[in-house]
Amino acid sequence: MLDIERINARFARAAEIILRLRWLNLSVFAVLMLLAGLGLTRLESDIDQDNWFLEDDELRLTEKHFEDIFGNEDFCAILIEADNVFTPRVLEAIREMGRELTAKVPYADDVLSLTDFEFTLGTEDGMEIIDLVPEVIPESPGELARIRDLAMAKPMLKNRIVSEDGRESWIMLRMKPIPDDWGKDTTENPDLSVGRIVHEIISQDKYLFLEPKATGLPIINVDKRNFFAKETPRLLGISLLMTVIILSVSLRNVRGVVFPLATAISSMVLVFGAQGFMGIPNDPSMIFLPVFLSLAQAIGYSIHVFNAFKHGLARTGQRRTALVH
Repeated sequence: MLDIERINARFARAAEIILRLRWLNLSVFAVLMLLAGLGLTRLESDIDQDNWFLEDDELRLTEKHFEDIFGNEDFCAILIEADNVFTPRVLEAIREMGRELTAKVPYADDVLSLTDFEFTLGTEDGMEIIDLVPEVIPESPGELARIRDLAMAKPMLKNRIVSEDGRESWIMLRMKPIPDDWGKDTTENPDLSVGRIVHEIISQDKYLFLEPKATGLPIINVDKRNFFAKETPRLLGISLLMTVIILSVSLRNVRGVVFPLATAISSMVLVFGAQGFMGIPNDPSMIFLPVFLSLAQAIGYSIHVFNAFKHGLARTGQRRTALVH
């Protein structure tokens, strides 16, 4: 059986040492907080979806097999909408956007769109390979109608790259494999840089009439990061407010509010700072877990500790004895 008296005596001796060397403890704590603050500057985000699976998970093994054969499985896709995509202005904008994506997006391989599609025609002499949309985009309604008819005659294009009513079309950006040592060239995660640059390109004023909407894993990762960057301070503020209210009602003094908050905040800084120094990245979608746990523990333990101190002080009349026990 546990010897409660002996355990309590050990904790009492530890408390005596802490109180006797309190200035040393506070100095060490201040140094640790300073170092942790520096570590926060090194903290990085990791949005890799593979982190949610074990190393030997069948899904990860299948994905690796796919990448060994075909390269990078990631892609970016931009949906454009117009009254009629088979117009010179829209086709020219699709071509320009595709070329800009290929030129500016890191690890971009090639683009698949209406203006980047080769078409095979049967002729009297055999076969002829032409561009669906010629380099010089025609202005005449007849030529544009011919382009539309050719596109709709191709099952690979109809209702896949372009809608049957001609009001929507996709621009698909395929990606090259991302090297494992990408950190030598940049500090920004390639997925995030890809998604960020795609957003910057399609958000330009010259493409607004296309009403572009982007998707793909790099886009989703950037949107997720931006969402949590916006929502985290808001939820943290609400959590701190609720913490202050609960502690104020429960303990009814300033110290009962300030010290638990300081404990929670300092513990979060220490943990995340240590992660930064150790090179352990964090997932933005999971950042709430340690934050809320820190606040919950700060509330629970603070109420217990302060009430125990009050009872000990009322019983003995000595602050030091009440703190120790």
